[in-house]
Amino acid sequence: MGFKLDIQWKTKSRKDGHVNEETQHGGFVKSILRLGRRILQNSMSKFASPRVRADQSLTPEHKDLEPVCDNPHAPELLDETPGKIDDTQQRHVSTLPKQPLQFPFEIWEQMVNHLAREEQPSQACILQCNVRNLRTLWQLPGHVVLRDVAQVLRMAQLLKEHPHVVHDITAVSFRDAVNLLEPFAHCMVHRLTGIEVLKFSHSRWKENLLRTEQFTHLQATFRSVTRLELHSVHFSSMALFGQLISALPCLTSLVCYRVQMRRTPGYLTPPQHVTLTHLEVYASSDVLEFLIVSSFGTILKHIVFKLLRVHEADLSTGRIQRLLNTTRGFLSEIEIWFHDRLLDGVLHNKYLLIARIDVNFVQTTDPYLNLHLDNLNIVNLSLIFEGHIPWTPYWRCVLSVLSRCTPKLCEIRIVFRTTSHPAFSNPTFEELLADADSELHARIDDLLCTPPFASLKRVILELRVLVCPEVSHRLGNIPQEADWCAALSAHLPLLHGKGILMPLVSAEEER
Repeated sequence: MGFKLDIQWKTKSRKDGHVNEETQHGGFVKSILRLGRRILQNSMSKFASPRVRADQSLTPEHKDLEPVCDNPHAPELLDETPGKIDDTQQRHVSTLPKQPLQFPFEIWEQMVNHLAREEQPSQACILQCNVRNLRTLWQLPGHVVLRDVAQVLRMAQLLKEHPHVVHDITAVSFRDAVNLLEPFAHCMVHRLTGIEVLKFSHSRWKENLLRTEQFTHLQATFRSVTRLELHSVHFSSMALFGQLISALPCLTSLVCYRVQMRRTPGYLTPPQHVTLTHLEVYASSDVLEFLIVSSFGTILKHIVFKLLRVHEADLSTGRIQRLLNTTRGFLSEIEIWFHDRLLDGVLHNKYLLIARIDVNFVQTTDPYLNLHLDNLNIVNLSLIFEGHIPWTPYWRCVLSVLSRCTPKLCEIRIVFRTTSHPAFSNPTFEELLADADSELHARIDDLLCTPPFASLKRVILELRVLVCPEVSHRLGNIPQEADWCAALSAHLPLLHGKGILMPLVSAEEER
């Protein structure tokens, strides 16, 4: 069984000095071709056969194995050297016949397998390529990213040709294309029954976007959605944001990163059926205010607060505490990230963000957080740093937060997140513990062993190292879990003696 790769690609173009979306697609296609050549060179001895060779065209009887590129610019794409094409060259290229991409079938399979391991290329490929090979379709992820109407139509055609794909699509993203919501809902109503995740990013929602008809189609199309993610989204009013939440009847998880909305006068109609139980927020003060004044946040069970400098206003005004009080009867787990990230300006690239910890900020945030909540069972504190910083304020923050926790806690997890970048000399765990005041360790040890914390079963202290690709060889320098355990046992002897201290060491590659 062969397949046809229909690559929809446009030439490079620059407007106002910026590379537009067409250029990104062009670079993506060229990277696919370079990937194919590289796999072919490394695998010739493995895949060479009398029927299919890389140095000759496929014979007519083997045309069913031929991946064909329906792209008029294929000759230009096969050139490794990028160059600027003038109008004369463009007309000449467009008149050339379609050329096949001479890769053996097995090489195409390896290329798809490689793309399946990388999320972003896979998302770009699923609608850029019209794949008719069932095995390849099976490899592609269930996350569809939509940017224009043509991709919506391509997706509708794909589902028509391969109805079984409907069950594989579990996530849909609209990137800077909220205007596609209406045509997508019309085309896909009652068709995508397995969508679990809905994402919107870099978009502005205006009034009358969800009129009665659009609201009905949206509700029917995304009835199965349980998770909504919003990244850099602006709503013209809180009522519009409430309409979006209400249009997802099975929504249980809400993730908001830099979400803003205008606070216009009016009344928010309470929902008839509230299902939202999980919340993750970063730089989204308006979302917190919405959940406080409406009834959507009353049954939240798990909340993640990622606190940067932009959240200082939320803490000083008590907005976070008011939300916690709203969910007092249901909240069972809370996760708080402490990280004050300031850009250095000189050292700033894809992998490098210089962090300077504002000691005053860390010392003044915790008094506003009172976690003495009725049903709270799990507290997770993530302390993030990059490079050498004073750790005493962080240990003081941990002590202050834990002293305001309910005695019903069953688990406390404290995660020290470090980075291993060439610009940083990663501190050892001895420095991490020695830098803090030993009196703080003793006070934390005594506090968690008092009778009010008799229900405590686990105190997990995890050292998690994020390693960027340039220094993956440093993974061998990560401390052993036994050494981390010995160091913690010396600083927290009471917890160690009770058998509830659980040291962990982990490493993961930073993407």
